[in-house]
Amino acid sequence: MNVDKKPSTSAPAGASDEDAAIARSIRTLVRGALKASLATIDAHTGHPYASLITCHGPRGAARCF
Repeated sequence: MNVDKKPSTSAPAGASDEDAAIARSIRTLVRGALKASLATIDAHTGHPYASLITCHGPRGAARCF
């Protein structure tokens, strides 16, 4: 299967530079919000937030505990 992948910093074809900048800003805000949420979970549980991400792989939470 031949699928063309767009770089993560690009906007849809035909979009202006301003649209691309807005898309990058939104992605940055979403990443920041996710990191803040996971850091809050870490602060309350004492469980490192990075491990929460890796716990949800193919083997699920069983790998974490």
